[in-house]
Amino acid sequence: MSPLFKRNPFFHVNKFQKNLIYPVVVPCFLGCMILLFFLDYLYFDSNAVIFDDEFVALKIIVVVCVVTIALIFLFISFCIYFVSNRLVGPYDRIIRELDDIIAGRNKSPLKTRKKDKLFPELLKRINILVERMN
Repeated sequence: MSPLFKRNPFFHVNKFQKNLIYPVVVPCFLGCMILLFFLDYLYFDSNAVIFDDEFVALKIIVVVCVVTIALIFLFISFCIYFVSNRLVGPYDRIIRELDDIIAGRNKSPLKTRKKDKLFPELLKRINILVERMN
C-alpha cells in the first residue's frame, strides 16, 4: 500500500459507496427535517386542537412517535454506511494497491484483511497475474 495514503477512519466514503449511501441517507435526512417542522407546528401553533387539556396524552404519544421515527432514520443511515463499507471498501483498497503495483511502488502480493470476505478468490487470481508480470 502506498505510504502516502492515509484513510480517514471516521465516515470515509469512497466513490462507490456514494451510489449506495446517498439514496438512503438523503431521504432519511429529509424525513427528519419534515418531522422537525411537524413538531414545530405542533408545539408553536397556539390555535391547534392539541393544546386542549383533553389531548395531553395524544401530544405525548405524537412526540414519542416522532422521536422514534427520527431515531430509526438515524439507525438506518448508520447501518447503510457500515454495510456499504463492508461491501465496497475492500474493492477501493484493492484498486489502490493494484495502482501501486502498476506504478512499481509495491511488488508484494495483495492480501485480504481479516474482515474482507468478498475478494479472496479474486485476489488469488490477481496475485498469479502479478507474479507472471514480474
